[in-house]
Amino acid sequence: MNSKDLRQVFGRFTTGITVITTRTPEGEQYGVTINSFTSVSLGPPLVSFALQRSSPMGEHIRRAGGYAVNILSADQQELSNHFASDKHRQPFIDWPLLPNEPASQPLLSGCLAVLECRLWQEYDGGDHVLLLAEVLDCQAFEGQPLLYYRSRYATL
Repeated sequence: MNSKDLRQVFGRFTTGITVITTRTPEGEQYGVTINSFTSVSLGPPLVSFALQRSSPMGEHIRRAGGYAVNILSADQQELSNHFASDKHRQPFIDWPLLPNEPASQPLLSGCLAVLECRLWQEYDGGDHVLLLAEVLDCQAFEGQPLLYYRSRYATL
């Protein structure tokens, strides 16, 4: 088995697409596209995702003490592409946020659901780090999901 074979096998598992966002204590907002998001526990309410160890997003999340999970809708492919690029390394200002101050994390408008989370624990995941967080608040909206299958976007 090699990494190419493994990548092809992993690609057969359809996932949803999320953008993980965070706001640093200085007020800068960052985001990164992630498809490794998963629910972990209802009691306490925990979620996690895997982040490439070399990503600067990990340090932003640690400084912020948490992150938001923005579950993308079928019409948010452009947003997914934006945060999948190196642009997430810079603060973002061009994407509309939900008007729900005083949320501590940026919640993107137009998503299927959003979760505001406090960092709980980190675990070694090889070339990734697993970031586990407690869900502090959540909201669900209507729509269809943006999916990822065989290295391509898909919808229901």
